[in-house]
Amino acid sequence: KVSGSKVFHASWRFAPMPAVDGDDVTPEGATDMSNYTWLEYWQENMSLYLLLGMMLTALVAMWVLELKWRQWQNRLATATDKYVKARGMCADVVKQFWPTFEVQGYQFRGMQLKAKSVGIAFTDLSLELPDGHRVLKGVSGSFRGGRLSAIMGPSGAGKTSFMNVLCGKATYGKMLGEVKVNGMPVLIRDMKSVIGFVPQD
Repeated sequence: KVSGSKVFHASWRFAPMPAVDGDDVTPEGATDMSNYTWLEYWQENMSLYLLLGMMLTALVAMWVLELKWRQWQNRLATATDKYVKARGMCADVVKQFWPTFEVQGYQFRGMQLKAKSVGIAFTDLSLELPDGHRVLKGVSGSFRGGRLSAIMGPSGAGKTSFMNVLCGKATYGKMLGEVKVNGMPVLIRDMKSVIGFVPQD
């Protein structure tokens, strides 16, 4: 309030509580709120307000993160659905133009580095023809995982016969021996979904 050349400042203060019988004396250790202004009350409880503000900010941040996560999940589900539909359409188109063609249930997506390597070991691989002649006898060895291996030898040494027996493709004769993958006996022909075989012809 301005009166002439004098300026009067007014500040809000907490009104004292009405006296009650037996409460005329302020208990020891209690704070007399009637002498506090709003500014003093704010400064006195600033740590509490900061804590409440931090909690509110954390809640808002968690809500925003959850919203973003749900949006990402919805986009991923939509993209996966489109991918599955596209694959189905491609298979239908192939079947329309080539009815006898059998579409594989898997799709090659390139060679990727695996965390665990695969080792192949073979023992006493042999190939006996129907006439009793053996073109391959007692071949043993191993291919270590993560290494490039080459089978070398002169013409007629049995390189192709060895690969045919190793991969279980020498059906024109009796295949003998044992093949292990990572120490476990397996049939290579049962793993055709993850193995590529390119014949020389």
